[in-house]
Amino acid sequence: AIALDVLAEATLRPSFPPDEIEKERTVILEEWRRRADSPEYLRWDRLGEMAFRTHPYGWPGVGTETSIRAITREEMIYFHDLYYRPRNMLLVVSGDVEADSVFALAESLFEAPDRPAPARARAPESAWKTPRRIFVEAPAGRAYWALACLGPSSRMRFRSSSSVRSRRRPSAIASVSFGFTRSAAFHAT
Repeated sequence: AIALDVLAEATLRPSFPPDEIEKERTVILEEWRRRADSPEYLRWDRLGEMAFRTHPYGWPGVGTETSIRAITREEMIYFHDLYYRPRNMLLVVSGDVEADSVFALAESLFEAPDRPAPARARAPESAWKTPRRIFVEAPAGRAYWALACLGPSSRMRFRSSSSVRSRRRPSAIASVSFGFTRSAAFHAT
């Protein structure tokens, strides 16, 4: 119960202390620097940029150095108030718990005035007319590469084959890495 109390307080009513924001900004900037120095991460960042030129999926997950430095406490509060609401949350509880008790507690703790989130206008990602290629030169002891393919919607159904089971999501099947990372959809037995 205490863990859910803390989680509800942190997600629904954060205080955004300025000194904590600056500490976290320092941590995130260091993470950004480490990613920028890693050929392995650079390949994924560039792949996302190329594959999704208009969709937020193409944006760096941690942000850019400029955006990390520029975001203000007021902008964080505005974003939080806009999107962090029970309607946009998913709570998962596992372990030796009584489901009815957890549901009742969660409903009481996460009960908050809710309003519809604003519509998000996004330009649709256009189909690729020509192959997209990028070469990132970076010092490394080995070469890293990645491949992306436009795939069907995850709502489509597929027939079973001997190599890929029909229950696999097309989006998972399409994300293949030929480096150290192995795609579970291709390497599952």
